Amino acid sequence: TMADQRNLSLLNLVLFLLLVVFHISTTESVLTSRAKSIQFTFKASRSLQSNLQLFDEFATHPQGSTADIRGSSVLVRAVVNSPGKKRQVSNNLTSIGFRSTCGSTCASADYFVEGFLPFDSFDAASEISDLRYLDVAYRPRTSATFAANEESKAVKADLVRKRYNLNGTGLTFGVVSNSFNLLGNANPELLPTNYSVFYETQNSSCSDLGTSCDEGRAMMELVHDVAPGASAIFASGADGEASFASNILALGNSGCKVIVDDIYYFGEPVFEPGLLERAIKTNLDKGIYHFTAARNNGDLGYYTKFASSGSTLSYQKAGQNLTGIPVHKFED
Repeated sequence: TMADQRNLSLLNLVLFLLLVVFHISTTESVLTSRAKSIQFTFKASRSLQSNLQLFDEFATHPQGSTADIRGSSVLVRAVVNSPGKKRQVSNNLTSIGFRSTCGSTCASADYFVEGFLPFDSFDAASEISDLRYLDVAYRPRTSATFAANEESKAVKADLVRKRYNLNGTGLTFGVVSNSFNLLGNANPELLPTNYSVFYETQNSSCSDLGTSCDEGRAMMELVHDVAPGASAIFASGADGEASFASNILALGNSGCKVIVDDIYYFGEPVFEPGLLERAIKTNLDKGIYHFTAARNNGDLGYYTKFASSGSTLSYQKAGQNLTGIPVHKFED
């Protein structure tokens, strides 16, 4: 009958709408699952390029750091298939808007480059041969606190100055932190008489840092309190590990005899030397001392003798096939 046909049509319409709702909810669930599954590493894909909201879902590191997004670009580490392909991949990325954070002076490892890539260039990046993957570069964290300056007395620098008539004259300190004067209110009276800024972060404002601001200037003021006759040079370490390592080397080449930093990246390797450690070691071999903040994590690390699990692994790194590597047996 006509009534039955209308009821059937209405039922079909309801079923269709239910299918649409199910498809949308399923798609959202899949996207959310995908976002969580690639929380640390992502490959260039259309979904990331076209959906910033989806990107934001996995752009926060579990320990609180966030992806370094500035405007329509994000700081990435572009890993290549082999060391010999780095320059070619870097040039291809530059042609689609990639902006290196440390230019030709980058102290990067042979197998990757770092810089800012526009979101609308992810599609093009996925077509670059020998680009293995893109890795999100999280903002660094600093070891800041708020307290009255008692450092000179705490390290007994006041006694050393008085007893040995020393004040740091002839020494140049290197200071590495997030920024120096983004706030624009530096007071020269609190700073060393001879100070300079070798490299300021490419962040345009304090809010871009995602953490406290101008800690480099505060550190330089502390240096001046401890060694009032010393000179100091600042370089930011907030624009990626490669830029950080490059600036460590640059400070060493600029005459700094002591370098201090209070900045760290969550992606720094644990079981092998990384970019920063190699840069520090290069300076140390030249007689340049480097002191990096351990924060309050002195007893939060993992320390034990190697204990073989009886297993080995094989993998490819930087174009080399590594085989027969013993695996440590971690405690239960």
